[in-house]
Amino acid sequence: MSKKYILILLFIFFLSLIILNTSITAVYATIYRIIDTEGNTIRVTTEPQMKLSEEEAGCILSPIQPDIVPPISKDISQVEGIVFEDHNANGIQDIGEMGLPDILVSNGLTVTITDESGSYLLPREGHFVFITTPSDYISTTPWYKNLLEDSLHFGLSFAPDKDSKQFTFVQITDIHLDALEEHRIFFEKAIREINKINPAFVIATGDLVFMAESATISQAKEWYNIYSD
Repeated sequence: MSKKYILILLFIFFLSLIILNTSITAVYATIYRIIDTEGNTIRVTTEPQMKLSEEEAGCILSPIQPDIVPPISKDISQVEGIVFEDHNANGIQDIGEMGLPDILVSNGLTVTITDESGSYLLPREGHFVFITTPSDYISTTPWYKNLLEDSLHFGLSFAPDKDSKQFTFVQITDIHLDALEEHRIFFEKAIREINKINPAFVIATGDLVFMAESATISQAKEWYNIYSD
């Protein structure tokens, strides 16, 4: 076999490898990781969406791409933040706004109190961290936060006129909202009745949307968004 013939065969062989590799690469689907609040991959999928239960658990959807490290929690063992006195109520700890001591902070399993600088430290458990607002303060930030948020600081503004010794609240359960107009009308009527009472807060327990376990994610989101309307 001549050297020229061998070179031609080698050229054809390497060319076929290039074509084969290109073909395989072209049919690759994007693969996604479903990552929990502790940075663990709980499953892998080619579908760019999560299950409703995963969304409610605070999971994130991350595409697997070359040279890209999927996001993980900054600290897999502890949660830390500051509760501060927000004088201008802008939700940000500005210069001169000091931390507040002795504020209760919890992750739902463990409760701690802030130190003299307003700092707190908790085990990374569950999916949320929240504070107990003192009777003479109001929150200037959400009173609870998802552990995946960048900032786990909380702002409080002094409100001496706030009267929390006696108040009214409403508890509702099993609302089961869906796309039916008659159900939405009934819900809106209930909201008007609640607003007449002017409660300090409302506690909603039970099922918020109808057939949550069997509804698709898009259906559940559509029904849940009725609450924000």
